Amino acid sequence: MRQPCFRLAWCLGILVLAPAAAMAQERNPPDIAEKFTDPGTQAAAAATLTAMSDALFDLPIAPFVRAMRSMGDDEAGKDLPSDARVRDLAKPEANRLSEEISRRVPQMMSTTSDIMGALREVLPQLRSMGGRLRDAIPTD
Repeated sequence: MRQPCFRLAWCLGILVLAPAAAMAQERNPPDIAEKFTDPGTQAAAAATLTAMSDALFDLPIAPFVRAMRSMGDDEAGKDLPSDARVRDLAKPEANRLSEEISRRVPQMMSTTSDIMGALREVLPQLRSMGGRLRDAIPTD
């Protein structure tokens, strides 16, 4: 069950970090790559993702159970207390997720920065390739 929690953290990371990638189109890409290696930025991202994961784990299950029942699954949630939370379903992994986020987010951001640097190096070739493809593909 450890993988689903890490996948949740990864998805949260994408939700938080994706806007930075979009901003890279508006800013100088080296600034974004440099920001991703900044320990302060990494700590802030880890704290944000931890808070988001805690909030998600504290969501009540009841609305999801009602939705499943409305779709015909009369057995949904029968074995769950009415006040169950997502955290209750994800234990004990949910309790370790904060530690995993704190440990992995800076590493993931550094890796993302490295990837941005590599893409920056090949960007001229990618643009050239795009131009060649545009010219080579018929557009009747």
